[in-house]
Amino acid sequence: MKKIDIENYISSYLKEHPLTLVDILAKRYTIDSYEEYISTFKLVYNTYKDNIVEYSEEAKEQIEHMDSFIDAVLANTTDENVENYIFSKLLSSLAYSSYDRLRTFKFIHPNSFLVQLECSKEAFINVYDELGYDNLQNYINLVKTPSNFSSYINDTTKQIVAMKFLLYKTDHHSPTKFKRNTSSKTIYEMSAAQISETLDSITQNKDDYITYMDEQKKAYNEWFDNTALETQDFIDNHNTKLENIEKTYKEKLKVSEPAKFMKEQADKYKNSYYLWCLGVGALSLLLLLLLAIVVSPDIAFNDKIITVTLLNKDMPVYSSIILLAMISLVIYLLRVFIKMAVSSRHLMEEYKQKYALTYFYLSLVSDGKLNDDKTQNIILASLFNKADTGLIKNDNSSDFDLATLLTLINKQ
Repeated sequence: MKKIDIENYISSYLKEHPLTLVDILAKRYTIDSYEEYISTFKLVYNTYKDNIVEYSEEAKEQIEHMDSFIDAVLANTTDENVENYIFSKLLSSLAYSSYDRLRTFKFIHPNSFLVQLECSKEAFINVYDELGYDNLQNYINLVKTPSNFSSYINDTTKQIVAMKFLLYKTDHHSPTKFKRNTSSKTIYEMSAAQISETLDSITQNKDDYITYMDEQKKAYNEWFDNTALETQDFIDNHNTKLENIEKTYKEKLKVSEPAKFMKEQADKYKNSYYLWCLGVGALSLLLLLLLAIVVSPDIAFNDKIITVTLLNKDMPVYSSIILLAMISLVIYLLRVFIKMAVSSRHLMEEYKQKYALTYFYLSLVSDGKLNDDKTQNIILASLFNKADTGLIKNDNSSDFDLATLLTLINKQ
């Protein structure tokens, strides 16, 4: 296999997988054949071999890498595996990335020069000749980012680079070094006042900005502190409400069945009250009937009229006693019925109050007004103490009435 065959294989590979060359001015150039690869780097080498040596050496190094790769292909491959070898080794041999086949070089492609003086070939070579390679890199960075001019002016190590750029930018550059220096001095003196004013303005703007930011920071801190307090208050209030809700739920579980029982008892004694009232009415009618008999003593028995009086001699004594006993019994039962009716009424009201007090107690728990166990125990004691039937007067001084409870609650 001959060298020209290898070159043809490389051209075929590059046609399908072209390489991208990026120079220091960020300009891109596509290489899609062996011949274009060699001609590109030879063009760079010939352009800079007599002036910017670093650029020419880098181009020469790339040509040598390609030649070394071709020699390696001739030495390590046969006709059968030459394509696979080129496919697997070419990019790494030329130090290209296998992902995007792109590489940035530290030289300027001759086609990247512009017609503007500050970006012309003569300007770069002149800067290199007079200021050296490192300052040339600074000059290139300034050409790429002209907004850095003020920082170059303030940097003693880069001021001369800035003046070079200014001379080319304003078309004051001259082949004579003396004239260039004179022009530089004149331009610098003309620009010094403007630069000073600009710096003063920048400083003032900076101070104003710092003052503004301090005010904004203070306002923000105040807002943040107020917001933090409001947020904490909000959280505390809602935590308290949540605790009250949980407590209310627990207390409701405790008193819901007793409240239901109290409601049932109130309905029960209500019905009982009505029944006893009916009994009182019936006994009252019976008593009136008996009294009517006593008041109107003429009673007919088989066409015989008997005058009924308790002292009547015609009426047997046992009959008078029986009549008197009946009246006494009716009066006694009437008195008992009245007491039971009053007791039922009393119990009905008692259980109604206990039922209402149960939900009043839950509302106080929900609102968070029961903050101590003393008041809570007083209310629970009132809810679950023995109900007063009203038949016997309750002299238990340890029980509190509703007015006492309300007084204790209002003090919370």
